[in-house]
Amino acid sequence: EEEFSPCSIGGTSLNDIKQIANSELIISLGSSMEDLALTFAKEQGLSSYHFDSLSTLDDIDSFFELLRNCSGNEPKKRYLKQRSHLLDTLLDTQFYLSGKQFAIAGDPEFITKWKNPLEDIGAKATVVSSIKTEKFEAGDLGDLHNMLLEESVDFLIGSTHVADLAHELSIAVVRAGIPVSDRIGEPQSIRIGYLGAARLYMDCANAVMAGVKHTEPYISSLRATL
Repeated sequence: EEEFSPCSIGGTSLNDIKQIANSELIISLGSSMEDLALTFAKEQGLSSYHFDSLSTLDDIDSFFELLRNCSGNEPKKRYLKQRSHLLDTLLDTQFYLSGKQFAIAGDPEFITKWKNPLEDIGAKATVVSSIKTEKFEAGDLGDLHNMLLEESVDFLIGSTHVADLAHELSIAVVRAGIPVSDRIGEPQSIRIGYLGAARLYMDCANAVMAGVKHTEPYISSLRATL
């Protein structure tokens, strides 16, 4: 196309927005949408359901259970296969993530999407949120840097700015969020749903594996005399 748009194209049309009131139920995803969805549902007399994220096994199962109960239809076989794939991934990645300490910096919804599934597998979190909430204290990269000087962590999760900090301190890193300017394709990465959650675990396990400092083999000085 000849015309260049600095903004994302596509999205929800105005006509679709007008049809929202004809819905049978409202499902909101992400803490910033909860109050809005609840208010709209009450005004329209609709049922409302909320999920802070869909990146843990329990939350994804609850989401599909909700859809099954509301529609009366069983999940398609492909979703059952995707769930089995996530279970296999949990089995494989637990050896690299359970007991590990990680630090994450971003907005509250970004933090929740990564923190909850990693804590489910036994990892422990240090959090720096860009916005103060009931759950998280506000901070910036300077606060994260100071924390990392005092605490030992196995890997970081965050934007390119967090990755720069990770390289400075020689810590493994998972690039995610905005901006990721030193890698291609992050905006297309999906880390919710069964397959997305599996990708989240694999990204973190691979970062830990890449950050492991392997011991050099010991070569005896007596070998030269043989």
